Amino acid sequence: MPKDTAQELAARLIVGGSGFARTASRGVTRGFSLVAMRTLSNLKKEGGLRIGELAQREGIAQPSMTSAVNSLANAGLVTREPDPDDARAAVVTLTPAGSAELTAFRLRTADSAAPLIEALPAEDLAALTRAAELLDQLTEQLRSR
Repeated sequence: MPKDTAQELAARLIVGGSGFARTASRGVTRGFSLVAMRTLSNLKKEGGLRIGELAQREGIAQPSMTSAVNSLANAGLVTREPDPDDARAAVVTLTPAGSAELTAFRLRTADSAAPLIEALPAEDLAALTRAAELLDQLTEQLRSR
């Protein structure tokens, strides 16, 4: 595939996937921002992270991430513990309640999209199943760079 065509497809997948996720999750965050939910997701996937690392992963300023983490900590969804490598910094970790909230958020989000997916013809369902597998693979490849 020519590079410009691959670039256009990558852009469509990124925009389409982001739009799908944002639209499906609209109204199911229970008072938390999508940044907060993505923060829980990052912590579930990666383990404990510093606020600066979380901010970098989300592409937001550190004060914005501090605000999101404060909200999550006040709700008992994350904890802060001293960083063993730097006593001036803290590592944010997911609590069992945070893990449960993330799972519930994902289920509520899936519930909003499931009826539309169930209505698709078998051929489209197969294509989406394969696309989901490929997106998982591409995401892992991007993470390991």
